Amino acid sequence: MNKALLILGIAFSLHGIHSLKADTSHRSIVIASDIGGVLMRSNYITFVGGKGLGWETTIKNAFRLYKIYPTFLDALDRAAGVKGNPYGLKDPLGNSSPLLWTDYFLGKKTGKEVLAIVTPLFESHPEWFLHKNGSPSKNKQKLIIAFAKNIFLVEKSVTYKKKIKKMENLISGLKEKGHPLYIISNIGDTEYDAVEAKYPQLFSQFDGIIASAKVGHAKPNKDIFDDVEECASRNPAIHNPLFILLDDQDENIKAANALENWVGVPIKNEGHKGDTKRVWQVIAELEQKYNTSEQR
Repeated sequence: MNKALLILGIAFSLHGIHSLKADTSHRSIVIASDIGGVLMRSNYITFVGGKGLGWETTIKNAFRLYKIYPTFLDALDRAAGVKGNPYGLKDPLGNSSPLLWTDYFLGKKTGKEVLAIVTPLFESHPEWFLHKNGSPSKNKQKLIIAFAKNIFLVEKSVTYKKKIKKMENLISGLKEKGHPLYIISNIGDTEYDAVEAKYPQLFSQFDGIIASAKVGHAKPNKDIFDDVEECASRNPAIHNPLFILLDDQDENIKAANALENWVGVPIKNEGHKGDTKRVWQVIAELEQKYNTSEQR
């Protein structure tokens, strides 16, 4: 990210700050962090390579996965018999998220239930997976079936999730400064349990967990932000809170900035290229505006 983009990201966050109502009383600054793309990455190079597909683990295969991602989303729509979802959830490409994936995030279906639907359909419809010339691609079909298993089978998906060290350091620093910490993530029920078990020290720093499948709400809908507020209201150490959302999806940042008492801070570079600097700058601005500098 160049300097201009960093300034733009800070300005985008500060726009949310300036829309907040002034309050001269002490206000707790509460951090609500996403998991995927913020605290953890999925190692897609390992994710693609070698898993029974006869391919070596290479960066080229990671790009191959990226290029077929729209085909994967389209196949999920075909399997559900409907395009998108009625809940307003977006996929990482900014389109309406496939219904089956949305049902997984909302806890309406387990990963194994989704796979029981999609796997036989993916196997019996080679015409869903085509070469550029229009002929069926067996490799693409195999890859997407493997991709679905690696997403919806928790024992597989957790294998590829790695914590992001710079973001872990940021969370520890925020904890040391006394900021209450909460998770707000679109994630399957047992998937969250698995990543928490994999990295207990990281997740033990959080005061509360709002996982979409556990509460039945998902970003960018307002209900899941309300869930965070309700959870924080039970913490006697929090007074008149201001919430900062750390998230890698623009839709979620916009949703936070549209809410009273919320500011969205985009995390786009796994803690590098100004990500952590932006978080501290937003906190400093809030502290100055609301006279909460004693937290730092």
